[in-house]
Amino acid sequence: MLVLAMLKRGAKGHLETLKEGATDTIGLKKVLTISNHMTMDGENKNVGEHNGLWKLIDDERTKEEVTFQMLKSVCAVHSSALAYHDLCKDVSEVNTLIRKVSGISLFFHASAVRTAELEKYAKRARHQQESKTVRHFISEKQSCVKDSPKADRQAWFQKVFQRDYTDESDVEDANNVTKQKKIES
Repeated sequence: MLVLAMLKRGAKGHLETLKEGATDTIGLKKVLTISNHMTMDGENKNVGEHNGLWKLIDDERTKEEVTFQMLKSVCAVHSSALAYHDLCKDVSEVNTLIRKVSGISLFFHASAVRTAELEKYAKRARHQQESKTVRHFISEKQSCVKDSPKADRQAWFQKVFQRDYTDESDVEDANNVTKQKKIES
């Protein structure tokens, strides 16, 4: 495997590293003639129209007499990350909000006791939220399971909504109800 280090900063450094790597393998001309697409993160050093990497590579392609156009695109994820970074830096309210939330996180995670308490609360809150979701689902979707026998319906709900955070006693109760329903029917 070829590992190269960038010796110059910016787009020119990237281009020099590309040239060095290409020279050590198949040659720059071959790389330029077989490459038809390039994706960047949207930074000016890469996509700038005067000294960006795209422009420098286009200049190299012209020197090597490569005539077909190269498709150029900006990675949406990297571009969004750059925009988010700028938003956090430029909008004081967002910057303040992130600092406050980070402070809350640091407060809880600086102490093992507070972290344990937070985990307990999170499990309870998640269970309560899931219970609300299940009740809503049952009320909205009753018609789709009305035709099933009660035991099958109970087993179906138990299977669908049983999660890792369900207490063992809840699972036992549900199993007992299912067994009772099967005996009755």
